[in-house]
Amino acid sequence: MGTRTIAVPMPDGRSVPIEHLSVDAAHETLGVFTCPSGKANEQIKSMQQKAQDWLDRAKEGKLRRRDVWSLLDRQLWPKVGYGLCSLFAPWKDLDGCLNNKWWQLLPMGGLIRTAPWAMRDMSIGFYGAGCPHAGIKCFIAQVNKLLMQYGCTSNNGLKLTISLE
Repeated sequence: MGTRTIAVPMPDGRSVPIEHLSVDAAHETLGVFTCPSGKANEQIKSMQQKAQDWLDRAKEGKLRRRDVWSLLDRQLWPKVGYGLCSLFAPWKDLDGCLNNKWWQLLPMGGLIRTAPWAMRDMSIGFYGAGCPHAGIKCFIAQVNKLLMQYGCTSNNGLKLTISLE
């Protein structure tokens, strides 16, 4: 049996075939790379690339130490962490996916690179460096999504209710 193609009629009368993709092929939609299988490799690569681009610009900018930490919180992390609530990556993929980037950032902020990872990942409120841990932030975002949506009559709320029941 041959392959079948599905075509979409266009306003001008012609038909355009829909491309058949693998379930592991990730595409960017609204700034987040997703695929039907749930693999997050492309999104993690995107996060790493966004962080590296920011770090390269920051190295050229001759920022003060205080500015590095302020911009990490206000500029870098919102860009890198965008879409974490929709990411279904296993912990092993998220744990340490940004370690290389934080290793580059630490000296710019006045910390030595041999500082323990626990101090690096700990919040500034607990006297840590405040480098966000992607796995923990993803977990928090997903729990927040569950708390906000579960039991509501929104589309996400109904899907959560149905899947949990």
